[in-house]
Amino acid sequence: ATLVTSGLCALAALALAARQAAIPPPIASRQALSWANLGALAHHRSLMVMLLCSAIPGKLAATAVLLLVVPLAVANMGESASLTGRLLLLYFLAFLLVSKWAGRLSDRHRARKPFVVAGGLISALGCAAGVAFDGVWGLVGLSFLLGLGQAWLSSPQIVWATHMADQDHSGTDGELILGIYRL
Repeated sequence: ATLVTSGLCALAALALAARQAAIPPPIASRQALSWANLGALAHHRSLMVMLLCSAIPGKLAATAVLLLVVPLAVANMGESASLTGRLLLLYFLAFLLVSKWAGRLSDRHRARKPFVVAGGLISALGCAAGVAFDGVWGLVGLSFLLGLGQAWLSSPQIVWATHMADQDHSGTDGELILGIYRL
């Protein structure tokens, strides 16, 4: 039933997409990705600090927790695979409930860095909870707090990265920095 429902949803999406008006081609980026642009970005200290101390570790932590730590810990405890799904759902539920709110708050206060730092600290607290508490409750804390922390820093981090490009006069633009950030 799930596969049939998924297939019907995909067909409905295809039918809706076919009914939409043609989308004009995107406006060409002001800059193409080149080695010279990457070199200029490497000299952008604020961006590099944000990437190396927040964006990359955050992605690594989320990937490790979601793909390795939780599933392997649940299997090691002898629990059913459905517990893995429930624990992973806590991450995504926390992210879904908080990310929009955190983005709006950071926009309202025009403060990106405090949100990124707070999100990093909440994520670290989640990782510490996963180590400090054995069993399912440690994994609950890990999944929920990591999702909460990632949600808290996600939107402000993207805006902060593009804002850095607007303040930089070395020739890099927001689109290029956003592309590198997302990569």
